[in-house]
Amino acid sequence: MQTTGQKLFRIQRDSRSIEQKTRQGFIHVEPDINSRNFKAVAAEGPAPSDAYLVNFGKYVFTEQVVTLLAGLGMRPGLPMELADLSMSNPGSKELAGCLPAVALGDEMEGGLGNLLVVFLAGDATGRALSLHWQGGGWNDSYWFLGFRK
Repeated sequence: MQTTGQKLFRIQRDSRSIEQKTRQGFIHVEPDINSRNFKAVAAEGPAPSDAYLVNFGKYVFTEQVVTLLAGLGMRPGLPMELADLSMSNPGSKELAGCLPAVALGDEMEGGLGNLLVVFLAGDATGRALSLHWQGGGWNDSYWFLGFRK
């Protein structure tokens, strides 16, 4: 499957916790998006400053997305990296055109035992971090955060 869109964005890494990062710059953040529920951190070493948003142009399942990103030489982004992407590109109409964007690099178990991932929604005037069930699939409007391995 070919990608129908791949956009490169520059990000600045912020070492604060996700709770500290999201106190400003977002119109809404789901309360469960916190460092207790999302524990994964980026690998040691220099943090990449190039973030990619990839769209596959058709309905895809989570497992397919992870495999397709790997085929592009990428790993799925983390919730903290999704927050960094938004905060590094405030007011960006180009980023707004790639929303909703999903970070599949970490998940939490919801109250019903379902797995949830973080996604970024909104536009150039305001953005929100929300939770989405990752067990189903994703329609062609979703973009996926990835970083070169």
